[in-house]
Amino acid sequence: MELAVPHIVVWTHGTGLGTDLVAALATHPVAVSEVRGLTEARRAASGPPQMLVVLVSPFDIPVRTAEAMLLFPGVAMLLVADTAAPPALNAAHSNTQVEVIPTTLSLEMLCWHVGEALSRAARSPDMPNYRLGPMLIELDRQGVVAASCELGDVWFFPGPYPRPGQSVLPLLAPDDLATFTGYLARAATDVPAFFPIRVLDANGATHPMHVGIKAGGPDQVMLILQPLIDGAPIVGHRLGIRDPFTGLIDRWELWRLMEKDDPTSRPTFVLHAQFDTFAATAADLDFPQVDELFARVASAITQVFPWPALPARLSGGGFLLLVKDLPAQRVKALGARLIRMVSRIQGGLFRESRPLGLSLGVARVTGGDHDLAVRLAETAAREAEAAGGSRLVLAGPQTFIRSRLGDLSASMDLDSWDVWLQPVVRPTDRRPEFHEALARFGTGPSPKISRSEFFTTGLAEGLLERFDRLMITKSLELLAADPGLRLSVNVTRETFALDSFPDLFFHTLEQTRVNEKRVIIEISPACLTLPLGLVYLRLERLQAAGVAVALDDFGSGICSLRHLTDFPLAMIKLDGIVTGYVADDPLQRTFVRMVVNLCRARGIQTAAEYIRTDEQLGQLVADGIDLFQGELFGMPSPATDHLGSRPVPPSTT
Repeated sequence: MELAVPHIVVWTHGTGLGTDLVAALATHPVAVSEVRGLTEARRAASGPPQMLVVLVSPFDIPVRTAEAMLLFPGVAMLLVADTAAPPALNAAHSNTQVEVIPTTLSLEMLCWHVGEALSRAARSPDMPNYRLGPMLIELDRQGVVAASCELGDVWFFPGPYPRPGQSVLPLLAPDDLATFTGYLARAATDVPAFFPIRVLDANGATHPMHVGIKAGGPDQVMLILQPLIDGAPIVGHRLGIRDPFTGLIDRWELWRLMEKDDPTSRPTFVLHAQFDTFAATAADLDFPQVDELFARVASAITQVFPWPALPARLSGGGFLLLVKDLPAQRVKALGARLIRMVSRIQGGLFRESRPLGLSLGVARVTGGDHDLAVRLAETAAREAEAAGGSRLVLAGPQTFIRSRLGDLSASMDLDSWDVWLQPVVRPTDRRPEFHEALARFGTGPSPKISRSEFFTTGLAEGLLERFDRLMITKSLELLAADPGLRLSVNVTRETFALDSFPDLFFHTLEQTRVNEKRVIIEISPACLTLPLGLVYLRLERLQAAGVAVALDDFGSGICSLRHLTDFPLAMIKLDGIVTGYVADDPLQRTFVRMVVNLCRARGIQTAAEYIRTDEQLGQLVADGIDLFQGELFGMPSPATDHLGSRPVPPSTT
């Protein structure tokens, strides 16, 4: 007889944790059977379950996995073990879902994983289980890691994760060491080398990789590692879905599940959780402590929002949750409880006792639009942090935005935005080095919408990419019309993250026949919250094409001096939060001089924004700032006021 509830078999092998897990699962709407030995497992196999949970030691994984697959062919399997390494599956069992979660998780979290895996197996029985993707590693000439990250928020490395201060040589197959060290010694600044290599996993097995190696400086080497499948390097091939430290699914898997979700008949909310001042929090911890921090917060999330809620870990220190069948007031109450629980996470992680802040943004899914809800939740989380952190902000629903401003996509034509220009000048003669292109809409006597309202709504409506394309096109058309102009153009985080952005920009350059040296791309500190490998490669490509990139609002947000050494920047623009107080605050002046000295050593120009007084100007000139922008030199004005009035700077010819 078919069971009305899912049937789960837990193969405990007589462990205490297994017995506790069975008891915990019995409190959920599932049927649970515990088996301990092979004989009991054979009897249980007569009525195949929907899910098999196996508690196993890392050394027994090959044998126990084979036994389970023989007894329960095609049944999704969840291995609970002290390892993140997946078992090797032969071709006969390649259609079996096998996932691994650590034994260190709490019972609540283990139960959540069982329920979530059960749900996923029912929806996608043929879903692949592990994901591969490229990794960027920065080395010195001896092979010691300076920094490492996964490009595109993927986890693929089969062995011990390459940590700063550790050598990569023990991670390589012994027979390949001579090849690797030879390329390492010969790495040329401008000539990258590409070759195959094998990487060891925790069990000593080898995995083929494709290596790109290039010198990043006199004592620096950059590696890009990609997996090889059938002898060919791949990027973004999905073979995995879990964060190895928290056991949570990643954002891509959550997106896949949300695409299958139907929220129209029941209340569904998206929650975005992020640490307050995450950079400062992480700086106070070493790598194992950061991993432990994420694991503890993940455990708190699954306790407060148990299955069937779906939490996922995001890159950069955040989490995303899909919560169903709860009213808004209950979601807010649980969110407040989660904030309190996270604030109490100490346990020797920090050098001094201090609360850990968590900001929560909550948005209801309306009309089945999960994408909009995620964007609204992210915006609400930023608002919560800006308001002081450790709080929850419920995003205004889409209907409220439209009732106040109207449907942007229908009520306004983005072509009605105009480009205004503000000069960025040299201090010696106060003549423009270039102009910053700024957007203005409804500049008549009765503006329809303010600029800040547009960007808030544009984010909610997914219009930022369209807006950026328009502004880039209009700015390049101005440059084509007036050879005496040089412009900086702002690009939002959402556009900068697009794989298509560089190609679209270069295509527009080609169409307008504008020299790339007449364009500066300005990126905001928000772009630095993207995966660092993605940021580095995007900047490197723009720089190689001759396009200068400026980091705007330096001194605000997450900007740090490390970014000046890690990324190929042509310019930084100091934010008004720094330049506004240099006349009164000696510490701000010390910071400015330190930034100037570092930029000069790296060949990076400096510019100061929001200059209002001659006193500000004098202080910053004395500190060594190169260029200046602000009302002292001219407010933004229509581009037509500037056409044909400025000579081409010698550096841009």
